[in-house]
Formats: sequence, structure tokens, C-alpha cells
Amino acid sequence: MLNVNRPLRGAAALVVILVTASCTADAAPQAGPSASKTSAASRAVPKNWTCQKATFHWGKVTKREKLAAVSDAQEVHVQAGETVESTFDLVPLRTLKATISPSLPDSTLDPQAAVDSLAEQTGLDLMKVGTTFTLSEGDKTLKTSSGKFDGVLVAVVGVDTVEASFVYGCGSKGQEAVRGTLTTWSPATYSALFTCGIREDLSAVEIEAEALLCGEQSS
Repeated sequence: MLNVNRPLRGAAALVVILVTASCTADAAPQAGPSASKTSAASRAVPKNWTCQKATFHWGKVTKREKLAAVSDAQEVHVQAGETVESTFDLVPLRTLKATISPSLPDSTLDPQAAVDSLAEQTGLDLMKVGTTFTLSEGDKTLKTSSGKFDGVLVAVVGVDTVEASFVYGCGSKGQEAVRGTLTTWSPATYSALFTCGIREDLSAVEIEAEALLCGEQSS
């Protein structure tokens, strides 16, 4: 916290400044390099800096796990010596669509070329622009069997999304650079089943589902 109630220290500092000024008033000014010249002289000069014209230049690439579908929370009680099969029906939680924003002007750039370039950059298979995420038949239902168990279970389906800004070209010598942000995802989904209220390492997808469906902790 800033303490502004310090008049004695302020007064002492003022005296010191005045004394110093009186002692040095007659001294000749000393020449020295300006701050701008010093910083310019010490600044490294890039060499061999070139821009590939017909190339995608990628900025920040952000990868996220997103909860795509989730089941209802289901109480499961299995006595010792028994085996019970449980079925979880998963329902989509959000709409995912592969897009480039802002929309590209007609005939300026093939959107698939952007997807292919980002796939090479990340090493992931990525969905083409215009594709909307839908649950496959295998992701709509999760079945499991368990022995002795007492708790609440939730099933989830997760998707790895990728978002990256880009510039295509260099914007020089008559070539207009194309700018945008590509948002897409990997087609390889993953399913998981977790227990509500158990302190264990959960993925980002499971943490979101737990907050949505497991309720609040009793005080």
C-alpha cells in the first residue's frame, strides 16, 4: 500500500536535490550518447530475413480439449458378488463447426489448403472447413459392467480442437496477404466414464462435466 504521509522524508529529499543542484550549476555539461542512439546501436540486426510468398505463416496455435457430449448422472449400486451392466446415452453439449474467420473473399484462397498446412504444422488429422461435428453411432451410447460399486457415474465424449491465426503470402510487391483464423478439430474422439465426487486426476472434459452434472458439495 502506498504511504503518502511522509513529509519529513520528502523535505529531506528536497534539500538534497537543492544542494546538489547548487554544487553542480557551474559545471560544464557532459556529452554522452543519447538513449535512442545507444539502444539502436546495441540492437541486433536480423540477417537473411525473407518471406515465402505462396506460404501459410502460422501464429499462435491453441489446442483445447472440449466436452462434446455428456450423459445424465447415473447412480449405480452393485453388491459384492454381483455384476451389473449400465448404459449411458450421450447427448451433444455444443455445436462445433470448422471455420475460417473472417470469411475469405471468393477465389483468394482454397480453405482446404489452410487445413492441410495446419495439419502438417501440428501433426494432427483435421476436419475440413464447413464440417459440423456430429456424434458417431459408437459415441452415442456407452455400456459398462462393474462388480461391487456404490456411486454416481457420468459418461463423456471429448474432442481435441485447434485454433490458429495465419497470414498467407507477404503483402508486398503487389501481392495482397490473406489473413484469418482457422478453427477446426481432430476427428478422433474419445470417451470416458468418471465417478462424481472422487478426488482424482480428471481431464478438462471431465472437470466440465462434473461441474455440470454432479451437483454441489454439501457443507
